[in-house]
Amino acid sequence: KRAIRPLVTIPSDARSMDDLIFQQDFWTMAHSGAQFIEPGAKRVAVTTSSGFPGFVEAFHNKRAKTVTLIALNWHKEEEVSAIVWHKGQPVSLTVPPRGTVIFQ
Repeated sequence: KRAIRPLVTIPSDARSMDDLIFQQDFWTMAHSGAQFIEPGAKRVAVTTSSGFPGFVEAFHNKRAKTVTLIALNWHKEEEVSAIVWHKGQPVSLTVPPRGTVIFQ
């Protein structure tokens, strides 16, 4: 089973927002998502293989009738290829090393 990296770490002695530790993945999501994920979009379930070196998140916006997919590759030297199924159709994606790919 792969380790799951938290977006935010909350130390047991945290007393304020200043005590929180925002990880790299948080900032990737915050900066990437802010441009492509509109208010009101809902996070939808995503399943990846156990060996996927990163994370994939998806958001559905009913009003705009869009799905936004954000994929992050943690691997330092190799690109990651994947097939995403949307509405029964395969969509191929390649994420460069230490890179982020956004599909909408």
